[in-house]
Amino acid sequence: MVLEGARVVLRPVHPRDLLKIMEWDRDTEVTRYIGKKFDTFETCEEWFSDALGDPLHRVLSIDTTDGRFIGNVELDHISRKNGTAELVIVIGERDYWDKGFGTEAIMLTLSFAFARIHLSRVYLRVYTSNRRAIRCYEKCGFHKEGILRPSPRLVGRDGPVILMSVDADGYVERLAQAAVDLTARSRYIG
Repeated sequence: MVLEGARVVLRPVHPRDLLKIMEWDRDTEVTRYIGKKFDTFETCEEWFSDALGDPLHRVLSIDTTDGRFIGNVELDHISRKNGTAELVIVIGERDYWDKGFGTEAIMLTLSFAFARIHLSRVYLRVYTSNRRAIRCYEKCGFHKEGILRPSPRLVGRDGPVILMSVDADGYVERLAQAAVDLTARSRYIG
């Protein structure tokens, strides 16, 4: 399965991606808000193998349309019974931060989640101090549901965690608003 947008392509994770994923996992700026995921390359390979075989976990690599691998996005804890999944995204290449690549990748992932998997709600967790991510999630239609108390091992790390979610109807509303915004901007430009 491949999902194509205007600037990003989501594709299945490939073993060749693992070295780059490990590189990002060692970058303290990249992992500041998501935490270090792997102790060794073997744990990265185990994660990859587990993700491939788990129907409740979808992992996609994020490439630019010119083929540069810049991150990955996950739908985890997929529950067809409840119609929910948790979204996790990493843009590991810092040159691509704050340029809309994450927003587009999330919108493609939500399209897949709602139209192809037929979920009704996608949720995520984000530190209150991660303002860049919160802005991105709000642009994609997510809204704040509440504050989660941090686990004892994370107390003092980056503050409390916000639970955010978007439902299928909110996603459709966001798409409609994006079309209105695009039309308004094109009229301004002339």
